[in-house]
Amino acid sequence: MAVFCFSGVFKAFSLLKTQYGQTFQIPREADQRPFAGDLRQAAQRELTKAHDRLDDHEDRFDGWRNLATTFEEDLREEYAVAAKAHIDFYLQYMGRIASGDHAAMLDAPVITRVVESMVRRLLRQGTPADDCLRICAQFLMQSEHFKQTPHQLLSARMHATMKLMLKSGNFTNKTLALRKFNGYFYDVEHISTYAPYCDAIVMDQLMADLVRKSTVNLEERYGTRVFILNNWPEFLEWLDSLEQGITPEHQAGLSLAYPGLSP
Repeated sequence: MAVFCFSGVFKAFSLLKTQYGQTFQIPREADQRPFAGDLRQAAQRELTKAHDRLDDHEDRFDGWRNLATTFEEDLREEYAVAAKAHIDFYLQYMGRIASGDHAAMLDAPVITRVVESMVRRLLRQGTPADDCLRICAQFLMQSEHFKQTPHQLLSARMHATMKLMLKSGNFTNKTLALRKFNGYFYDVEHISTYAPYCDAIVMDQLMADLVRKSTVNLEERYGTRVFILNNWPEFLEWLDSLEQGITPEHQAGLSLAYPGLSP
């Protein structure tokens, strides 16, 4: 059972929790001045990042609104962007290795290993080294297996659907739209990464409306229940129904796994 909750808003407090540990005490009044300075600096950094994100969102959404493409064309473009990202990350990975940064073998994104394994296979088959990445990119853009990967499928369909909504005249009030869309790309990344493997996911109204569109269809496609923040009682009722439906075998398993757990 997996339930995933997220917020589309990143606050300075999250940064401070990371900086000072999961729990920390507010200092005595005499010691608060340095702490307050840290808080102001952290908040200012987050505000600057937020403004940068809003500017980027405005430019990108304006471009999407003016597209003359169909949904299927936008979908193909999203898959092409994903394929290019695989190649770009692999090139960054190889650049780090070439520069002597062997930590790349431990912390590079996993998609670099996907491309690396493809390149090695092509080389073993006698493919000229100069042709390997081109062949890898073509395969990723054309492969139905790649397109059906849950993360790629959801991400591509969510972006293509959002483009369709913008071209159809939705979100014409820029000020209101930008407030709603702050964190949009983070949210798409989180949903496409985790939702297919969860029984339920909690999100805001904008993202819930997006994933329930027929062109995304998250709930029917993966069986993931979607709950929204402004209907919390429904989510709590669902959790209660899960608890009431626990079988004796399940309860026994929980007692074995967590001896201190109350029945």
